[in-house]
Amino acid sequence: VHGIHQGKQMKTLHFQNVVRDMLASKDAEGGKDQFPIKVELDAEKKIQAEAFKHRIRVKEFFRDFDKLRKGVVSEAGFVTSLAGLKMSLSEHEIQQLISKYRTPEGLIDYKTFCEQIDKVFFSEEEASDALDKHKSKPNLKPEEEKLFADTLEQIKKIVKDNTILLKPHFAAFDKTKRSHITTPQFSRVLKQLNLLPDDAAFDILARAYADNNTLHDVNYVKFCEDIDYKFKAAMGEIVKNTPECFTKPLTTTLQKDEFKSMDALKPRFLEATVNLQSNPEDIEEKIRSTTVMKRIRITEFFLDFDKLRKGFVTKEQFRRILSMLGFEVTENEYLALEEKYHNEDGHMKYVEFCNNIDTVFTIKGIDKDPSCTVKQVTVEDSLKARRKALELDEGSKKKLVEALQIAAKLILTQRLNMKPFFQAFDVTRCGYVTKTQFTRVLSQVGLKPTADTLNILLKFYMNKGNLDEVNYVDFVNDVDKPEEVYLIPEKDFSLETVQKLIEKKDEKNNARKEIVKRKPEDVDDVLALIRLKVKQERIRLAEFFRDFDKLRCGLITHSQFRIGLNMGKLTLSNAEFDSLCETFSGETPEKVRWRDFCDKIEEVFTTKGLEQKPTTEVEEAKTEMKYGKMSLTEKEAAICAQVVEKFGLFLIRENLDIKSFFQEWDRHKHFKVSPKQFRQVLASCKFTLLDDEFTAIASHYKEHSTGEVNYMKFLHDAAPAKYPLEPSKGVTATSSKFGATATEGAKAPDSPDKPLSFAQIMTKIKNVVKQKKIRIEEFFLDHDPLRKGDVSSIKFQGCLDTLKLELTEKNYQVLITELKSERDPERIDYVKFVDEIHKIWTEKDLEKDPLKKVQNYGITSVLDPDDVLNTAEEGELEKCLQRLGELVKKRKLHIKPMFQAKDLPKSGFVLDTRFRAILDFHKITLSEAEFNLLRKRFMSKAKNEMNYIDFDNLLRLYSGDLEKPQPAQWKRLMFNPSHYPTSK
Repeated sequence: VHGIHQGKQMKTLHFQNVVRDMLASKDAEGGKDQFPIKVELDAEKKIQAEAFKHRIRVKEFFRDFDKLRKGVVSEAGFVTSLAGLKMSLSEHEIQQLISKYRTPEGLIDYKTFCEQIDKVFFSEEEASDALDKHKSKPNLKPEEEKLFADTLEQIKKIVKDNTILLKPHFAAFDKTKRSHITTPQFSRVLKQLNLLPDDAAFDILARAYADNNTLHDVNYVKFCEDIDYKFKAAMGEIVKNTPECFTKPLTTTLQKDEFKSMDALKPRFLEATVNLQSNPEDIEEKIRSTTVMKRIRITEFFLDFDKLRKGFVTKEQFRRILSMLGFEVTENEYLALEEKYHNEDGHMKYVEFCNNIDTVFTIKGIDKDPSCTVKQVTVEDSLKARRKALELDEGSKKKLVEALQIAAKLILTQRLNMKPFFQAFDVTRCGYVTKTQFTRVLSQVGLKPTADTLNILLKFYMNKGNLDEVNYVDFVNDVDKPEEVYLIPEKDFSLETVQKLIEKKDEKNNARKEIVKRKPEDVDDVLALIRLKVKQERIRLAEFFRDFDKLRCGLITHSQFRIGLNMGKLTLSNAEFDSLCETFSGETPEKVRWRDFCDKIEEVFTTKGLEQKPTTEVEEAKTEMKYGKMSLTEKEAAICAQVVEKFGLFLIRENLDIKSFFQEWDRHKHFKVSPKQFRQVLASCKFTLLDDEFTAIASHYKEHSTGEVNYMKFLHDAAPAKYPLEPSKGVTATSSKFGATATEGAKAPDSPDKPLSFAQIMTKIKNVVKQKKIRIEEFFLDHDPLRKGDVSSIKFQGCLDTLKLELTEKNYQVLITELKSERDPERIDYVKFVDEIHKIWTEKDLEKDPLKKVQNYGITSVLDPDDVLNTAEEGELEKCLQRLGELVKKRKLHIKPMFQAKDLPKSGFVLDTRFRAILDFHKITLSEAEFNLLRKRFMSKAKNEMNYIDFDNLLRLYSGDLEKPQPAQWKRLMFNPSHYPTSK
């Protein structure tokens, strides 16, 4: 270092040298210091402060220069080591340290130096002294100190009057969290808060808090503490005068006896939170439940403290381990455990404790007793870790019985669905609401128990150990069971039943899983059952059998087949399993063809080998079953027929699209709702059913597999023409004779699947090409690199699909038949097709006949662009639109938003029944002939859907919202609605 300084003549002029020079010179008049701040000049204090702040091991920097570890280094090695500390020491400070620790031999005793520096790590006084002296201090004159005090008082007063929180404003500039910001940043914050004094006062303020040996940094943390001092003192006076209700502890722990005597209805806004203390004797059960819930191997934590595996740990270690595991154990519970598991030496027998806790998973020594059975772990085993239920006396139980009977009777008579009322308050779906919200819901549904009864009801369902949260899920499950409310004429709610309800948790623990004993009518029922579960849970069934078939021969044994089904969570009875084995038996009776079985099941998703037959129509596999489904009696069938007939007349009289009401409950669009929702929808439409009528309807249309009612079958039986079934969505038709079914759905009138002629298809393609100005040959040249003039039928169909023509499969077959290549009948002559399309622009070989006149290609009128109507029908449509246009103009209606409100996916299409219902709702009446004409004109490709956007654009021409186009304008109006004339 000395060589560098001498060789390059670079003398570092450090800030402290300037300080030293300025402090050496005194003011001629007063003898005062001229420098604005005082700086600590002791180099050791400076090194101690930096080493303590950054946790530097100073000794490590000298070891490389002391190979023999004598504790001394040369002067050059000492200087180099100090340079490695990167503390910006001046040359004078370095010489000061060298002269202090120089030995008689001319070496530097760095060992003593390091010991002196390391004192800050062993003495708090040394550390605080070094840190305090390391900071610079303001050098203020008496008049400056007075001005500083006055400025500080003014700022304190403004902060107190306006309740300003200073620190966050300064911290926004302190990204590294070092408690210092620059002087301009300090000035900027004070200016933002209207606290900036004049220049002289700010200069003194910045010097007063510049404790980092420089005037460029300000300690804003110290400034905030000084300013907030009086404000904190004032707040302290407020706290002293605070009422006693605000100074109570936040949480109170009570015993069960104390908890029983408390009033759950009392407002607890100003009271502490009440927690129910567990019985110390039940602590093992509580720890066992927590272990099950968190799946903890508790023994592993004790082994770290028992190196010799003696099976004992100290009491302190025992407490520390339970704390590490996250068990909430009180002092009394600790004492109960220590009383049970301590030995004579005062240690804890953790092995015995762990064995007792692990009994919930297994029993020690079970290998010596093969017949011993271990109870399966269930959700009830973790109940005590999640619930703190309160026991009720006999009098309270009777009152609870009466309250539950009243609630159940009310739900039975009014058909209420209680859970949504509570879920409106339970946003996080935790299963709990406050007691205020609970009582509010009871009042909404008409349940108004007495104060004593409500107190018991709240305490029974406050099973979280406090007086604030009520478990509404348990309450709803106890009083609101749809299958009991709607399928049992009168609910049995005797005292014995409620007693079982109170002890249901113990009953569930002792209950054993029932053995499946279903008996299918045929193997199709079994396959339908498996298909339904595979479809709902998206199970890849083949994955569970593939591991058993190492040779991939497609055969496995009966036991392997059973294991694979169990791994896929498909629980079958012996009769179902035997029928599957018999149907899919292999070359020998002991083998099962699992591949064929999986192919049969996966038909619910697709058909195997479909890539080889792209034109094959995939039919949906059967998923309906007849398990235990009994046919209706003659009386029930008569009632059912009478209700369906009455409902059909109701739909005609009210002209109502009731399907939309069911779809609001049918979120998955599978045409099924629960029995309660089914009856609720009918009641909302003012079509009431008696109990025997509803029972007959629910029994006939209920799906046995899901317990839901198929409302689409019911609507089809009531109005077959208005609600045709859609086989593509898995709904099969039910004939008017109850009990018989058909396999095909009803065809909608004027089905758009009717194939067009070759000329009609070509006209449609020409219109699109003309309107969009498409070079259609470009699509085919990419698939014909050798320019042979033909492509495969699949490529031909793919090219036309890019034009978005909405052609059906039958229409494509018409084109393929007409355009077969003469060279290869399996391929399509696209050149012939392109030449025909190009006639809309020009004629081929026109250069050989220059006098030939080319006829312009014209597009049909916008009234009937697809030519689906004859001349007479076009005239009737013209009259209908004129009448509707006048009506819309007179009433100033805007039609499009009415349809968009029901078109949630914004597809531009609505059902034909909804189309008419919307018009009827706004009193735009249509005769049956007019509606059929509109449906034929605006029918989309999908069944029973109408294009309301096209209808609205055309109607606006007749209502005067748009200027009626001239015949020359029909062409550009056809396929681009945005080109319609502007509004008047």
